[in-house]
Amino acid sequence: DSTASWTEDCNLSTGFDDIQEDLAVEIYPNPGRSGFNLILPKSADISVFNASGIAMEHHALLRYLQFGHDYQPGVYLVRIYFPDDAKEFVMKIIKE
Repeated sequence: DSTASWTEDCNLSTGFDDIQEDLAVEIYPNPGRSGFNLILPKSADISVFNASGIAMEHHALLRYLQFGHDYQPGVYLVRIYFPDDAKEFVMKIIKE
C-alpha cells in the first residue's frame, strides 16, 4: 500500500522556538496524492505556503484540518502557531 502515516515530535531546527516534546503533531499521508490530514494536540493557527512563499490557505484555532486536495504537485510548508504559549514551527509536506 502506498499510503503512509507520518508523526513528528516537532523538535525541529527551523529558526522558530522549539516545541515541547508533548506537542506531537500528526500529518498524513506525506507524501500525499490527494490531500492531507493534520491533527494537533491543541488548537493552533495553521498557514500553508507553496515553495515560492505564497500563502495557499490560513485557518485560525483548529485542532484538525483536511487540506491540499486542489494543490498542484510540489513541496509545501505548513506553519503551525500555538497562541496559548506563543510557539510556532514549520513542517514540510510533499504533494505527488
